[in-house]
Amino acid sequence: MNKSTLTLLTALLLVPLAALHAAEPGLIAHWNFDEGRGHVARDVSGHGHDATLKNVEWVPSPRGHALRFDSKEDLARYGGLDSMNLSGDATLAVWVKTDPAAAPNTHRLIFGDSGAGVQRNLHLSLDSYNRLSFEWADGRSNDSLLAPASLLNGLWKHVAVVADSRAMQVTMYVDGTEVARKAMSLPISKAPTT
Repeated sequence: MNKSTLTLLTALLLVPLAALHAAEPGLIAHWNFDEGRGHVARDVSGHGHDATLKNVEWVPSPRGHALRFDSKEDLARYGGLDSMNLSGDATLAVWVKTDPAAAPNTHRLIFGDSGAGVQRNLHLSLDSYNRLSFEWADGRSNDSLLAPASLLNGLWKHVAVVADSRAMQVTMYVDGTEVARKAMSLPISKAPTT
Protein backbone atom coordinates (compact mmCIF):
# COMPACT_ATOMS: atom_id res chain seq x y z
CA MET A 1 0.00 0.00 0.00
CA ASN A 2 1.30 3.46 -0.86
CA LYS A 3 1.81 5.72 2.14
CA SER A 4 1.49 9.49 2.20
CA THR A 5 -1.61 9.78 0.09
CA LEU A 6 -2.73 12.86 1.97
CA THR A 7 -1.48 14.60 5.07
CA LEU A 8 -3.39 17.38 6.76
CA LEU A 9 -1.42 19.91 8.76
CA THR A 10 -1.93 21.90 11.86
CA ALA A 11 -4.44 24.53 10.89
CA LEU A 12 -7.68 23.63 9.23
CA LEU A 13 -9.90 26.68 9.42
CA LEU A 14 -13.44 27.25 8.30
CA VAL A 15 -14.64 30.83 8.57
CA PRO A 16 -17.27 33.04 7.01
CA LEU A 17 -15.77 35.65 4.68
CA ALA A 18 -16.60 38.52 7.02
CA ALA A 19 -14.36 37.00 9.69
CA LEU A 20 -11.21 37.50 7.63
CA HIS A 21 -10.79 40.98 9.11
CA ALA A 22 -12.36 40.31 12.51
CA ALA A 23 -10.80 38.78 15.61
CA GLU A 24 -12.41 35.33 15.62
CA PRO A 25 -16.15 35.85 16.09
CA GLY A 26 -17.04 34.23 12.74
CA LEU A 27 -14.73 31.24 13.15
CA ILE A 28 -16.75 28.05 12.87
CA ALA A 29 -14.06 25.40 13.35
CA HIS A 30 -10.28 25.23 13.82
CA TRP A 31 -8.30 22.03 14.26
CA ASN A 32 -4.63 22.69 15.05
CA PHE A 33 -3.72 19.03 15.75
CA ASP A 34 -1.64 20.00 18.79
CA GLU A 35 -2.62 16.72 20.48
CA GLY A 36 -0.02 14.82 18.46
CA ARG A 37 -1.62 11.48 19.39
CA GLY A 38 -4.89 9.84 20.26
CA HIS A 39 -8.24 9.32 18.58
CA VAL A 40 -9.61 12.87 18.78
CA ALA A 41 -8.52 16.16 17.17
CA ARG A 42 -9.94 19.03 19.23
CA ASP A 43 -11.74 21.95 17.65
CA VAL A 44 -10.14 24.95 19.37
CA SER A 45 -12.83 27.38 18.13
CA GLY A 46 -14.99 26.48 21.11
CA HIS A 47 -17.87 25.29 18.93
CA GLY A 48 -17.52 21.58 19.71
CA HIS A 49 -16.55 20.27 16.28
CA ASP A 50 -14.03 17.81 17.72
CA ALA A 51 -13.02 15.22 15.14
CA THR A 52 -13.05 11.51 15.88
CA LEU A 53 -10.11 9.87 14.10
CA LYS A 54 -10.16 6.45 12.48
CA ASN A 55 -7.11 4.68 11.03
CA VAL A 56 -5.03 7.87 10.72
CA GLU A 57 -1.41 8.27 11.70
CA TRP A 58 -0.06 11.25 13.65
CA VAL A 59 3.10 12.55 11.97
CA PRO A 60 5.45 15.49 12.57
CA SER A 61 4.92 18.62 10.50
CA PRO A 62 6.62 22.01 10.19
CA ARG A 63 4.02 23.43 12.58
CA GLY A 64 3.93 20.58 15.09
CA HIS A 65 1.71 17.66 14.15
CA ALA A 66 -0.39 16.51 11.23
CA LEU A 67 -2.58 13.58 10.28
CA ARG A 68 -1.64 11.14 7.53
CA PHE A 69 -4.46 9.50 5.60
CA ASP A 70 -3.23 6.59 3.50
CA SER A 71 -6.32 4.60 2.61
CA LYS A 72 -10.01 5.04 1.94
CA GLU A 73 -10.74 3.69 5.43
CA ASP A 74 -8.92 6.64 7.07
CA LEU A 75 -11.27 9.25 8.45
CA ALA A 76 -11.58 12.35 10.62
CA ARG A 77 -15.30 12.79 11.38
CA TYR A 78 -16.13 16.15 12.94
CA GLY A 79 -19.01 16.73 15.32
CA GLY A 80 -21.70 19.40 15.36
CA LEU A 81 -22.82 18.68 11.82
CA ASP A 82 -25.79 21.06 11.86
CA SER A 83 -23.63 24.13 12.48
CA MET A 84 -21.15 22.96 9.82
CA ASN A 85 -23.89 22.97 7.16
CA LEU A 86 -23.07 26.42 5.79
CA SER A 87 -24.74 28.97 3.58
CA GLY A 88 -23.57 32.29 2.21
CA ASP A 89 -19.95 33.42 2.26
CA ALA A 90 -17.22 31.07 3.45
CA THR A 91 -13.45 30.69 3.60
CA LEU A 92 -11.77 27.32 3.94
CA ALA A 93 -8.03 27.21 4.70
CA VAL A 94 -5.88 24.11 5.15
CA TRP A 95 -2.24 23.02 5.02
CA VAL A 96 -1.84 19.93 2.81
CA LYS A 97 1.01 17.69 1.74
CA THR A 98 0.43 14.94 -0.78
CA ASP A 99 2.46 12.82 -3.13
CA PRO A 100 0.94 12.88 -6.63
CA ALA A 101 2.64 9.57 -7.41
CA ALA A 102 0.98 7.84 -4.44
CA ALA A 103 -2.38 6.27 -5.26
CA PRO A 104 -2.65 7.92 -8.68
CA ASN A 105 -6.06 8.23 -10.34
CA THR A 106 -7.92 8.28 -7.03
CA HIS A 107 -10.25 10.93 -5.64
CA ARG A 108 -9.07 12.16 -2.20
CA LEU A 109 -11.35 14.19 0.06
CA ILE A 110 -9.48 16.89 1.99
CA PHE A 111 -12.43 18.48 3.78
CA GLY A 112 -16.20 18.40 3.58
CA ASP A 113 -19.07 16.06 3.15
CA SER A 114 -19.16 13.11 0.82
CA GLY A 115 -22.81 13.18 -0.18
CA ALA A 116 -24.03 12.94 -3.76
CA GLY A 117 -23.05 15.98 -5.86
CA VAL A 118 -26.29 17.97 -5.56
CA GLN A 119 -26.66 17.11 -1.87
CA ARG A 120 -23.21 18.34 -0.88
CA ASN A 121 -22.76 21.46 1.20
CA LEU A 122 -19.11 22.12 0.39
CA HIS A 123 -16.17 19.91 -0.28
CA LEU A 124 -12.43 20.36 -1.02
CA SER A 125 -10.67 17.43 -2.64
CA LEU A 126 -7.87 16.30 -4.89
CA ASP A 127 -9.48 14.72 -7.94
CA SER A 128 -8.26 11.72 -9.92
CA TYR A 129 -6.35 14.05 -12.27
CA ASN A 130 -4.39 15.52 -9.31
CA ARG A 131 -6.32 18.82 -9.43
CA LEU A 132 -7.62 20.63 -6.37
CA SER A 133 -11.39 20.80 -6.59
CA PHE A 134 -13.82 22.86 -4.51
CA GLU A 135 -17.46 21.80 -4.92
CA TRP A 136 -20.72 23.09 -3.48
CA ALA A 137 -24.44 22.53 -4.10
CA ASP A 138 -27.92 23.68 -3.18
CA GLY A 139 -29.91 20.41 -3.25
CA ARG A 140 -30.93 20.83 -6.90
CA SER A 141 -27.65 21.52 -8.70
CA ASN A 142 -23.95 21.77 -7.98
CA ASP A 143 -20.90 23.71 -9.13
CA SER A 144 -17.15 23.35 -8.81
CA LEU A 145 -13.89 25.24 -9.11
CA LEU A 146 -10.91 23.31 -10.48
CA ALA A 147 -7.28 24.34 -10.11
CA PRO A 148 -4.56 23.31 -12.56
CA ALA A 149 -2.96 19.90 -12.01
CA SER A 150 0.36 19.40 -10.23
CA LEU A 151 0.03 22.20 -7.67
CA LEU A 152 0.54 19.69 -4.86
CA ASN A 153 4.03 18.32 -5.36
CA GLY A 154 4.98 16.56 -2.15
CA LEU A 155 5.74 19.79 -0.26
CA TRP A 156 3.55 21.45 2.35
CA LYS A 157 1.10 23.82 0.66
CA HIS A 158 -1.37 26.28 2.13
CA VAL A 159 -4.68 26.02 0.27
CA ALA A 160 -7.44 28.57 0.79
CA VAL A 161 -10.80 28.90 -0.93
CA VAL A 162 -12.84 32.10 -0.60
CA ALA A 163 -16.47 31.84 -1.67
CA ASP A 164 -18.24 35.20 -1.83
CA SER A 165 -21.91 34.36 -2.34
CA ARG A 166 -22.93 38.03 -2.48
CA ALA A 167 -20.53 38.79 -5.35
CA MET A 168 -21.10 35.24 -6.71
CA GLN A 169 -17.35 34.67 -7.04
CA VAL A 170 -15.13 31.83 -5.77
CA THR A 171 -11.33 31.98 -5.68
CA MET A 172 -8.70 29.38 -4.77
CA TYR A 173 -5.22 30.23 -3.54
CA VAL A 174 -2.17 28.03 -3.07
CA ASP A 175 0.59 29.53 -0.92
CA GLY A 176 -1.07 32.93 -1.25
CA THR A 177 -1.15 32.92 -5.05
CA GLU A 178 -4.45 32.85 -6.89
CA VAL A 179 -4.64 29.62 -8.92
CA ALA A 180 -8.31 29.54 -9.92
CA ARG A 181 -11.31 31.86 -9.99
CA LYS A 182 -14.80 31.72 -11.43
CA ALA A 183 -18.27 33.13 -11.19
CA MET A 184 -20.51 30.99 -9.00
CA SER A 185 -23.62 29.64 -10.71
CA LEU A 186 -25.25 29.25 -7.30
CA PRO A 187 -24.43 30.40 -3.78
CA ILE A 188 -23.23 28.07 -1.04
CA SER A 189 -26.46 26.74 0.44
CA LYS A 190 -27.27 24.42 3.28
CA ALA A 191 -27.30 20.80 2.18
CA PRO A 192 -30.61 18.95 2.40
CA THR A 193 -30.83 17.04 5.67
CA THR A 194 -33.54 14.60 4.68
